[in-house]
Amino acid sequence: MKDNRQFNYCKKCDIPKLPRMHHCSSCNACCMKYDHHCGMVMNCIGVNNYHLFVQFLFVTLVFMLQSSSYNVYYNFYIDFKYDYFYATKVLIFSFIVLVGELGSVYYAYSMLGWYWGMATRNMHCVEEN
Repeated sequence: MKDNRQFNYCKKCDIPKLPRMHHCSSCNACCMKYDHHCGMVMNCIGVNNYHLFVQFLFVTLVFMLQSSSYNVYYNFYIDFKYDYFYATKVLIFSFIVLVGELGSVYYAYSMLGWYWGMATRNMHCVEEN
C-alpha cells in the first residue's frame, strides 16, 4: 500500500512541517501550535507551555489587584487617618501609582480574557488571523 500524504518542509529548519506548526524567527525553531514569542518569558508560547502562559496572566492579574487594593488602603485610608500633613504630600504620587496599577489590571484582564477565549476554542493567534 502506498502512502500518498504530502508533507510541507520548513525552509529554515529543513524538517517536516506538521499541520499547525509554525516557525519562530526569534528562536529560529519550529513550534507546534505556535502562538507567539513572548518577550516576558523569553520563549515561544505553543502547545507545551500555553497553559503556563495563561496561569502567568492570571497570577499577574491577582497580584496587580492586590497591589492596587493595598495602595488604596494604606495610602488613602490609613495615612489620612493618622497623619494628614504627610498624606497630602504623598497623595499625588500614590494617585499616579494607582492609575498605573489600574492600567495594568485592565491590560492583564483583557489579555487573560483574550487567551482564555482562544484556549476554549482550541485556537491560537496565528490561526485566528
